[in-house]
Amino acid sequence: MSFMVKGTLKITDLEAVKMAAQMMGMVVEVRTKYKAHHDRNDAVLVLRCSDKQIEEIKAKTGYTCPYELGIVANGDGTYSLSYDEWNRGFGLQDVIGDPVFINNQKQLAPKFSMFYNMACDMIEAKANGDEIEFQRMPDGSYQSITNTQARVGI
Repeated sequence: MSFMVKGTLKITDLEAVKMAAQMMGMVVEVRTKYKAHHDRNDAVLVLRCSDKQIEEIKAKTGYTCPYELGIVANGDGTYSLSYDEWNRGFGLQDVIGDPVFINNQKQLAPKFSMFYNMACDMIEAKANGDEIEFQRMPDGSYQSITNTQARVGI
């Protein structure tokens, strides 16, 4: 059975996608086909769980072959997330986060989305000559702290 879903997060920076995946410990591959119940062939990048993550998923759920997260083109220069959420993606959601509802709208991959936004902030800070760090909050989210003094030399 397959339940393909497409996220509402509008991705504009594929380098930030790669950085986010790296921060999460995921593996990024440049290919079009990604694993789902019926494999899909519409991605520009594929994010898959690392061997370590697969071992953690196996210990928790018994699943050994999680589905993959596809980054698919929207046709307007932006990209979206897409994956098969049947049975929690056979462990994929353990890594990217379970969907949440915000204002009655389903938000996919909240953990990935958080790291993607962090990566975008890092890229922007670097482009501006700023330093940025992230402090982990008790709820698992991160707060950014930007040091603009690095830019102005104070």
